[in-house]
Amino acid sequence: MAIKQIPQAVVPASVGGMTLLSTTTLSGAKTLISGISQAYNRLVVYVFGVTGNTNDRLLRCLFNDETSGLHDNVYMIPAAATSGSSGGGAVSVGDAVLLRTSALNAFTITIDNYASSTAYKPYSWYGKYIGSASANSRVSGAGTYSTATAITSLSFDRQGTDTFAGGTVLIYGVN
Repeated sequence: MAIKQIPQAVVPASVGGMTLLSTTTLSGAKTLISGISQAYNRLVVYVFGVTGNTNDRLLRCLFNDETSGLHDNVYMIPAAATSGSSGGGAVSVGDAVLLRTSALNAFTITIDNYASSTAYKPYSWYGKYIGSASANSRVSGAGTYSTATAITSLSFDRQGTDTFAGGTVLIYGVN
């Protein structure tokens, strides 16, 4: 009787692991993470434990610290369910602002083709947080950074005049 072997899962050679590129603590009115390595195909960004000093606010990630509004940026907690350049196709369920005193939050942002200087960059995000009414809230969305400029930096702010009291950002490169 022949022994039948169970085939092993095949992983394409082009699929690689994740490499931690930076660990950053959120502080001040804006935290800029610059000099992001251009050696990968995708960025995966984890943001967690975000707290503020004064007010409940929106949480935002700006690609290349761009505030002009010409291209989509990630409003991880949008003011309302929106689409288009201001919200990047955001879908929000629950409170619209992050409770400044709760570190119970976590978000993931994935940016494909981020190093390209000839194409747009699709991105998506999702997460969960405690909103201003002390309720669990979910958010998810997707968009496209509509420029041929490579993404070399990410900045995070609590839209408005509030400052960060804490939080962590981990940036991974993926091949």
